[in-house]
Amino acid sequence: MLFCRPLRAMALIWCCTLQLLLGANMIPDDVRNIMTELNNAGFQAYIVGGSVRDVVLGKEPSDFDLATDARPEQVLALFSNTKSTDNSRAHGTVFVNGIDVTTFRTAHDEDGHNAKVKFTDSIFDDTMRRDFTFNGMAMDINGVVSDPFGGTQDLEDKLVRAIGDPWQRMKESYVRMLRACRFMALDPEMTMDRDLYFAINRNRALIHQVPVELIQRELMKMMSYPAPMNGIDAMHLGGLLNEVLPELVQTIGMQQKGCFKHQFNVFYHSLLAMSAIQAEKPLLRFAALLHDIGKPHCHTIGEDGRLHFYSHEEAGAKIAGDIMQRLRFSNSEIDYVTTLVREHMTLSTYYAPTTMRGVRRLLGRLGDVPIEDLLALKSADRFARDGVEKDDSEEENRIRRMVAKIVSESQALKVTDLAIGGNDLIEMGLEPGPLFGQILNRLLEEVLDNEKLNTEEYLMRRAREIIKSKGRNHDEETNLERASKKKTA
Repeated sequence: MLFCRPLRAMALIWCCTLQLLLGANMIPDDVRNIMTELNNAGFQAYIVGGSVRDVVLGKEPSDFDLATDARPEQVLALFSNTKSTDNSRAHGTVFVNGIDVTTFRTAHDEDGHNAKVKFTDSIFDDTMRRDFTFNGMAMDINGVVSDPFGGTQDLEDKLVRAIGDPWQRMKESYVRMLRACRFMALDPEMTMDRDLYFAINRNRALIHQVPVELIQRELMKMMSYPAPMNGIDAMHLGGLLNEVLPELVQTIGMQQKGCFKHQFNVFYHSLLAMSAIQAEKPLLRFAALLHDIGKPHCHTIGEDGRLHFYSHEEAGAKIAGDIMQRLRFSNSEIDYVTTLVREHMTLSTYYAPTTMRGVRRLLGRLGDVPIEDLLALKSADRFARDGVEKDDSEEENRIRRMVAKIVSESQALKVTDLAIGGNDLIEMGLEPGPLFGQILNRLLEEVLDNEKLNTEEYLMRRAREIIKSKGRNHDEETNLERASKKKTA
């Protein structure tokens, strides 16, 4: 990276601005074309926000946002492939070829969610309303980065610092309190400006005025960052954890030494497990964060004086589901996380050696959840007991071989895999109803124990036996009911 001296005219506009010359090839062609069109029409055009931060950090941005002094109607007149709504235009945004192009603006009349905006001709005024110093940088078409608030230095110092007065920035949008913690997850050595911490802590309860969908989005972005442990810890220190995930706060200080070689309390153990999962799997990281959340509700002291957490995985799955429903996760996401939390104690050599029958049953319970994700969670869980890497490849590979055999042989894992189905029961003279499911589930249980039983001949015979047994039990119940009525009369 090369530093260039700002021109005198730029220095008058950009007080204390540092310009960082970056390679022009960092700008994608579609973004460059829009900037060129705006410049040729006499308008300013800058890349702004997180994309500039990523470029300065040496990362490839996932998307680019543009800021310009052109008003929305001027952008619409200049480009053909555009999309906008009344609301987006009111906030200055037009989508050109899928890229956000937003008019320079300042914030006023803050309500803690969306501050009202006023258009301006100054890029400095536009960056002044942004949240943190490293998000207040702007890059022109030549790759020159203007940094009026010291964002580059803060990135180098690994510091999250608000632009101007921290509370003023938070008032413009309360979700910025959580966003500050999310940026703490950029690096394990990231720190937060003291005044920003104080502003968050004093006003943490205002996070409840933020739509839960935005809170969920910030949490998932945090899960995808390199150091989510640092982000969650920042939420705790700033008081936000108690507002957003109060169930997790209950694990703080919950000791578990002496319980299966655990060395850390439940909270720190959960943070370690979360951090041991790959960043490419943010939802799996979230499952790791919540995998032991049921322990505060299940701790007991045995006769041997040892600490136990019996059935904490079941309690944890219920709590995790409640949390995710509150934060408006999708049903599939809730099912994924709760299944992993419920099954994270499965395949444990503490209880019994892993068998083919056990793996079949597990695959049936997992449904659409990849067993590789469960293995990753269990590996992270083991690491988080004492922070020491363990080589579990032999056991995991043995499980993988069993899974491969089950899949290659198309062994039955669910009712629809059975050699007979509902139509076969109808042909036997059985009318559709609750008994259908009872019979098929009973047959599946037998097949899961022994895959060789999944034949039409055996299952039809067993179905008849079950129907006969059910019919006899029904007749006995009916006779008892009649006798009871006669006695009462």
